[in-house]
Amino acid sequence: MNREEREALPVFRVVMNRPASTAAARPAAPAPAEPAPVRESASGPAAPRREDSAQAGRSGEQWTPAQQAAIHTEGGSLYVSAAAGSGKTAVLTRRIIEKIKRGGDVRRLLVVTFTVSAAAEMRSRIRDGLQKELAANPGSRHLQAQSILTGRAKICTIDSFCADLVRSNFHALGLSPDFRIADGAEEELLRRAALTEVFEQFYAEEDADFLEGVAQFSTQKNDEGYFQTVLSVLDWLDSLPYPLEQFSRFMEQWNPASGGGLYSSPWFAEAAGHARRVLSRALRCYERIEAALQDDQSLQAAWGDVFAAEKAALSALVAHMDAQDWEGFTAGLKRGVFGSLAGRRVKAESSETLVRKAWIQELRDQCRKDVRRLHPGVYWGTQADFSQDLERFYPVLRGLMRVLKAFYARDWELKRARNTLTFSDITHCALRLLVDGYDWDSGELRRTALARELAQELDEIYIDEFQDTNLSQNLLFEAVSRAGENLFCVGDVKQSIYRFRRAMPELFMQKLAGARAVGEGFPAAVHLSQNFRSAEGVLTFANSFFTVVRRNDHFSDLRFF
Repeated sequence: MNREEREALPVFRVVMNRPASTAAARPAAPAPAEPAPVRESASGPAAPRREDSAQAGRSGEQWTPAQQAAIHTEGGSLYVSAAAGSGKTAVLTRRIIEKIKRGGDVRRLLVVTFTVSAAAEMRSRIRDGLQKELAANPGSRHLQAQSILTGRAKICTIDSFCADLVRSNFHALGLSPDFRIADGAEEELLRRAALTEVFEQFYAEEDADFLEGVAQFSTQKNDEGYFQTVLSVLDWLDSLPYPLEQFSRFMEQWNPASGGGLYSSPWFAEAAGHARRVLSRALRCYERIEAALQDDQSLQAAWGDVFAAEKAALSALVAHMDAQDWEGFTAGLKRGVFGSLAGRRVKAESSETLVRKAWIQELRDQCRKDVRRLHPGVYWGTQADFSQDLERFYPVLRGLMRVLKAFYARDWELKRARNTLTFSDITHCALRLLVDGYDWDSGELRRTALARELAQELDEIYIDEFQDTNLSQNLLFEAVSRAGENLFCVGDVKQSIYRFRRAMPELFMQKLAGARAVGEGFPAAVHLSQNFRSAEGVLTFANSFFTVVRRNDHFSDLRFF
């Protein structure tokens, strides 16, 4: 299998490709504005105006039913899907203040924000809210004390939380108490230096699997292709709780000796799944084209039979895929799906017909491009070809595993020599302090004594921007919670912008999917979908855009190894 063929497989793009190094900055959450008409956000269709609804302010004069549920629901973990402009910061602040008013201690709350500035703003909002409550009840010694203690509250970023935990327990990790955190440039230099030394070691040993990996991912001129591939894999592994263990589990899925045959292999699952999604999207487009043709007799007469045949060919390919008939699928793909519209003149071309004609042609052209991207090197091969590729690919993964093990050992040595850690190291050190082990089959988390102690010290854990959480961070939150029963997570998958840092909005989607409606048990979910900020035109566009995104169903492609 050559480089061009490999790039056609989604698994190589998901696992191997290096993500972009920049992303748009997250806009700061504005303070609640003056009362405004409530509109539906991009989480659903536009709602009628409600002139009697006001945006929730920090004083809490008026809240929507969904906001009230997010503020007052207690008894278990709560997941809040908060669309842009829905007042989520005001809701989060109000929930904390209400918790304190009922006798809570701000020091027994953990509030995790995504940025340092957001943490400072949250601390200020809580202090201001408590001051207002104290002004209304000046004789409350509890509120007076809590207002003062806000400066000692655990309101921080996840990186800050992990760093404080590691510094407080440096002796348990064998670290020097005065370690420093490397910046991005230094981290990259150390990583490249360690990997260069590992490459030289494997060249000297003439490791056969390593050399096969170099041959597969590099050109004849140099090994830069394989070097960059390893760096990309390391970027991916940094976000995982147990990098080497999880890569080993991933690797064994590709072992030809594991049994199960072609159809149970992840290689085939990725290839077949991608093809199935492409064809399904094309079929949905053809259903729209079919409806448009039925509304126009001149177009139906000229093109109807061609489009009917193309739709039937697409349906046949999907049927072969569903029946696990790979040979039938490849044969149909080779025969071709699309006919010709040449010489099929459309009569009585009214202005409406011309517009509909242009729209149909554009939609059909996009379908043709998508289907033709099913690369012949991947999708035209036989089962025997796939099996052969598996036989060739597994040794590459085996060699990569040895490279990764050697890299982590050498990278740690270089960092210890410089008394330096990265933010990724800090997260993994924190996990070592809090987690004894994780059962991948049952999902059972074994906490350390330190984790159990911290869990007893925290009455509630608030996590903002949960859609930008990765697997390691999610495991940390679970470890310091009370069996995952005192979490308050708020976020919006549509605002996830940190994929380059391995954020996994799918985690939040899974949490929401597994939650119940308020009043039906825990974990529960609340959806803040009313927008107080944006003009109607902005909302209409956002609603339309995300309707298309959901229809394409891209999130269902992703897997956690």
